[in-house]
Amino acid sequence: MNNLIEKWNAGECPILNGLTFSIGQHYPIKPVDAPRNPKPMRLTYGQPESLAKVDNPQWAFVNILCEATDGLTNLRAFAGEGSMGSDGVIALFESTGVLRWVAFFDFSNPFERVRFDGPDLVVENNLGEAWRLSLAKPWEIIVDEANLAKMT
Repeated sequence: MNNLIEKWNAGECPILNGLTFSIGQHYPIKPVDAPRNPKPMRLTYGQPESLAKVDNPQWAFVNILCEATDGLTNLRAFAGEGSMGSDGVIALFESTGVLRWVAFFDFSNPFERVRFDGPDLVVENNLGEAWRLSLAKPWEIIVDEANLAKMT
């Protein structure tokens, strides 16, 4: 899927639950319907797959609702919603402006807040959940209750 960056620039992302890397790999994330209790909970992920094996991927339009920049690394994160009401989208960019990965979840609901928290990226959805993605292994996602006081 060499056109991930091109599609992102056109306001679209692949409709594939999980993380899609610009290098051509996808880490699938198993959907979990709300309510997701008890919290915290770790989402289940699969082995990375080559995007070349995905026949005719579908694309969702993206509406960015929030963004953040890490003051130490200058990484930039964008988050928001996809084409359907239950979609959530996150994108991480290198300090050079190059897209690192896009995450899409058809079960997350829209992400309304995003921040960097040390080695993690934290995004909050409109269900009051905080999704914590490790910057080193972003497919390892922990969903917990949102702490609105920590969000800016």
